This record gives sequence, structure tokens and C-alpha cells, in this order.
Amino acid sequence: MSAAGSDLAVTVNGTTTTRPAPTVKSLDIAAAATDTTALKVDTTAGAIAAPITYDGGATATSTVEVVAPASTWTVSGATGSVAGPLTLSFTNVLAIKATGAGHTLVGPSTNSTWTVNGPGAGTLGTLSYSGFTNLTGAPNNQDTFVFKPGGTLAGTVDGGAGGFDTLVIDGQRGSVVSNPTGPNSGTLVVDGQTITYAGLEPVDISAASVTVNGTSGNETLLVHQHPSDSTKVQVTSSDASFETSNITIAGTTSLTVNGGGGTDTVTVDGNVALPGASVTLQSQTITVASGVTVDTTDRLRSVGHPDRVVHTRLRRTDGAVADQPERGDPAQWFDQPHRDGDGHAGLADRPLHRSQRQLDGHGRGHRRLRPAEQRRHHPRGDVDRHRGDDRERRLVPDRPRLRRRDRRVAGEQHGDEPDLREQRPRRAGRRLASRSAHGDGDEQRRLRRDR
Repeated sequence: MSAAGSDLAVTVNGTTTTRPAPTVKSLDIAAAATDTTALKVDTTAGAIAAPITYDGGATATSTVEVVAPASTWTVSGATGSVAGPLTLSFTNVLAIKATGAGHTLVGPSTNSTWTVNGPGAGTLGTLSYSGFTNLTGAPNNQDTFVFKPGGTLAGTVDGGAGGFDTLVIDGQRGSVVSNPTGPNSGTLVVDGQTITYAGLEPVDISAASVTVNGTSGNETLLVHQHPSDSTKVQVTSSDASFETSNITIAGTTSLTVNGGGGTDTVTVDGNVALPGASVTLQSQTITVASGVTVDTTDRLRSVGHPDRVVHTRLRRTDGAVADQPERGDPAQWFDQPHRDGDGHAGLADRPLHRSQRQLDGHGRGHRRLRPAEQRRHHPRGDVDRHRGDDRERRLVPDRPRLRRRDRRVAGEQHGDEPDLREQRPRRAGRRLASRSAHGDGDEQRRLRRDR
């Protein structure tokens, strides 16, 4: 069906019939009960004023295609309507196709799961769709938008007003970067493809490398295990300035949380376990709640350097690096030799013995940072160093090993009994013997008696 000048043309099985468009008040098309039919409406040559009704048949295996500039489709199961350069309603339809730019598909009022498995294409319940620029959920319901590998959208996925709507990145991806722009909006860059979203609550991510950025304003980002799903780590905002990101632990090898613009704080307010992952926190202020453990376990690998062990890193935006919380923020930390090669400090992958170090909130047991010209390199890697703006701190034993003479001096300082063996004077005979190696026999015998 299409406009042909001032006429309306309808073609059925290759046979075309025309009528003057002003004389056509409405058009009803019904397929036979057992037929599989396809309706195509083309408005390229002009809008169609007459309303169109289409019944795809009882088997609900028919398709509808609209060739037009931007139009809005609203569907519920096999029933729906199209508004824009035409007015179309349809029933018993299996698949719909929008040809042209700017088409929007609006879902039903019932809770729905949308699958996106191609460019603007996917399924909504039993209905297949393709060619859409935007996907919009109904207000005050629960819509879940699942992006499969290969699924992309040129426009915006919108959960609709109210309700609780979720965006899911399904399948293990190489990298995902989250860039929120507001409380319910932002973008996800999934393996280089951008997904723009609005009106959503949580965003679920599965990828090897995950980066969650804050907004341009001042905010506090919270990092912790998902409260009801132990297979995920959660990054959220204390004041709901952006949507919650739920990150699947399995397969994640790198997690970066960046405060973004403004003056921000990143707070680890709950235990975090990311086996085999590198964790980087970037912000003006980084804090760790009391009693919290950040555990990246063993076999950590540096991106681009698979033979190097890396640590969890806490990095401020001014370049400073910390591997322990601020004073007054006691937590159990982990340490091992740092072999990342990039000069960054971090949490390690095995717990220290309590006597070596469990922070008590006062930083006791740690050496202070020394300037670059005073740094020392120790064969065991227990070094303190300052490299540019990146500061690294290493845990060292509380009581270094002392030589015997130093132990004696230390004992005197603490009121202990001195070691008299160390204070016994040398015998004079020894000195005389060395001076009289060629003396007479009597002198030699006298020296032997003195000994």
C-alpha cells in the first residue's frame, strides 16, 4: 500500500488497484485464517490520511512493515498500532519491521523482557521486531532490556517513567565503560558500541574490563558486594546521582571506579572479592570502612604484561597512590611483592599475619615515605619509594633483626642486664705475644703461662 500522487494504491499478489485518496475514508485488510501474509505500507511518496486496519489471521504468523520517516509503534503481544505519517492498527501479527530513521517502539503496560540481538532488532515476548532506533518501556512497570552479543541501538533505550527498569549486558564482553549523565541516564560503551539509556534503575554488566565513571558533579561512589547476589560487585552513589552498576564477578579481570568530574569520594563500604582481578579506584578521596576486606586473591595479571603480578590499587586523581586506608579507618589489608612494573602500589593477594600488620587505625608498623633521593632498593622488595606523584608504601616487620652488639645496646636502653661477655677486656698477653713472636725462650714460656 502506498500513496501515488493524489491516489491511494493497493497491490495484492501483484495486482494494483488505485482510488482517489480523498474518497478513501478507511481501509480494512484481513488475511484468511490459515494464510501467512505480509502488509507493507510505504509513505515515501506522501502521507496516507485514511486509517488502516490489518488482521494477520488466526495463526498470527503475519508481518507488518512500514516504510516511513520517524513513526511511533505501540505493541502488546501480537496487537499494536503505528502513529506518524499514517494511522495503522494491527492484530495477529508475528513480526514487525520499521524501515527508515527515527522509529520508536513502545512496549506494553505489563512487565516485559526485551531482547536486543541485532541492529535495532530483537524480540519482545513472542513478537519479533527490527529496524527501530529507540526502545521505550511503558510507565510504572518493570522492563528488562537484555543486550545480547551483536545487539545495538542507534537511539535510546528508555525504561519509561516510574517502575523499576533494568539494562542487562548479556554474555561475556571484552570491555564495558559506564558514563552516567544523571540519576537515570547515561551511556554504556560495550566493545566500542555506545548504548544510550534513560529512565533506568540498575545496569547489569558482564565483561573482562569494567570501568564505572561518576558524573560531572560532586558525589560519593560506594563499592561493595551486591547485598543479595554474592556473584556480583556493586558500584552505586550515596545520593542516587547515577544508576547502580551490578558487575558480574566471574570473568572480570579489571575493575576501575573513577570519581569523574567535581570533587568526589570513593568509599569501599563493604567487603569486595574479585578473584584474579585488578581493581583501581580513582578519586580525590578514597576511604575504606572499618573491618572491610578487599580481596583479589592470587594470580593477578597486568594488562599487556601477563607475566607480571599486579595488585589492587587505590589512586587519587592527583596521582598519589595509597595501599592502606586513611588514619582512623582500620581494615585488614593484604600484601605481596609488587611486580607490576608501573610504580603503583596496591592491596595484595594474601593476608598478613596479625603480628605483621592488621591496621589499628593509627598506621603503626609502617615506614613513612622517604623522598626519591633517599629511597633504598632491597633484594626482597621491601622498599619505600617516591616516584613522581605516585607514592608506594611497603609493609616491613615491626622489629628488625639486630646484631648481637646492637641487641646489647638496646637492652641497656630498656634497663636489661648487659651482656658481660661482650664487655670482658682482652688479655694483655695476647698483645705481647703478637709483639714478641721472636723473643727468647723464657719470654715465650711466660707468655704461655699467661694464656
